[in-house]
Amino acid sequence: MPYDLLTELDRWTDQLRAIRQYRNQVRMSITGLEPGSIKTTIAAMRQKRAKRRTEALAKLQAADAKHDEVDAEIERVAAALDKEADDAMHEFAEYTNGGPGLDDEKTEGTPLPPAPTLTEGGPYPKLA
Repeated sequence: MPYDLLTELDRWTDQLRAIRQYRNQVRMSITGLEPGSIKTTIAAMRQKRAKRRTEALAKLQAADAKHDEVDAEIERVAAALDKEADDAMHEFAEYTNGGPGLDDEKTEGTPLPPAPTLTEGGPYPKLA
């Protein structure tokens, strides 16, 4: 049988093809993990962290909006209290100063009540 170089080359090519095919099917790893699994795991972790970060930012934005609503309500209540206090002071001033609600003719010339005096044995302490 004569030595045919092309036939031998074809045989070696077939063997190399079979070895490559086997190597592609059987993946070897020192860690026992599939090749690319670490990269996939890291990518999944990054994606999970990005999702959690997005959710946290959404919660912060919602809290900020609620905080703005609370601030507006506080300002509204403070303004209402301030107005009520001003109205009460105005009403008191009208009552005590003979404002437009009172009849000026009846109050004109009416003496003020006497100021309380310090007496011995009274409700006030004795001054030295």
